[in-house]
Amino acid sequence: MSLMRDTFDYPMPSGEITGPSAWYGSELTTRHKEWIRPFSAIELNELDTAMRGIKERGVGIVDISQDDFPLPILGPALNDIRQDVLRGRGFALLRGLPVDRYSTEESAIIYFGLGTHMGIAIAQNMKGHVLGHVKDLGRHEFDPNSRIYQTTARQQFHT
Repeated sequence: MSLMRDTFDYPMPSGEITGPSAWYGSELTTRHKEWIRPFSAIELNELDTAMRGIKERGVGIVDISQDDFPLPILGPALNDIRQDVLRGRGFALLRGLPVDRYSTEESAIIYFGLGTHMGIAIAQNMKGHVLGHVKDLGRHEFDPNSRIYQTTARQQFHT
């Protein structure tokens, strides 16, 4: 099945939602090993190698494809996680990427590269950005020309 079809071509449930996607947050706090997925040292090395390959070849971040960002060990695990996000619990938390050792550009390459294994990038705003940075730019939360992630205001839960 293609990534495009796998990501977009499934019906919305009708009636009561049951199964793994029907959960309460209070339940999940005791089952965090089910949804928190730390990276192993081998996987972190694989991400680093893929990122360095992108930089060496001069591939632009938004031009990165899954083929450009090979993850032979982590890739199959990401496929399982994607299936759980789409047809199971609906979310996962990937943890342990040591962003302090990477530049902003290198971190962006890794995040976008990971994303190519999880789905297809689409614009996140009217400017067509496919990767956004959450950063206080000194904007005011009630300014209609700013986004909440450009302020110091608390972000509410969103999808």
